[in-house]
Amino acid sequence: MTDPQSGAARIRLDGALTVRGVESVHADLAAALQQHAMVIVDCSAATEVDLSVIQLLLAARRTAQRGAKTLSLAGADNTALRTALLRGGFVPAEPSGPDPGPDSGVVGPDTEFWLGMTGTA
Repeated sequence: MTDPQSGAARIRLDGALTVRGVESVHADLAAALQQHAMVIVDCSAATEVDLSVIQLLLAARRTAQRGAKTLSLAGADNTALRTALLRGGFVPAEPSGPDPGPDSGVVGPDTEFWLGMTGTA
């Protein structure tokens, strides 16, 4: 779906976002990035998220950056997504807390992306 105001592609991911469905999510992301300069991935309706989808989103973000495109995350406050990100050490336990930095082993440079604060950093 394309947002009429921004021209961005909006991909809505819902239900269980796990390794079982990662192939179709990959296809949707690849097609959207090929056709649009901006892609918004909405995870607000996710009920389960595993690391395969997180890895895919990181790869898609890197692909967007290499192509001078933007991939941003909507619905970053979703409980299932947030739980997976916390377990994987991608975000701090307290979103308003200080970012310990990439050398801490706890939070990496993609924290703002995962918190829905930026598209490409």
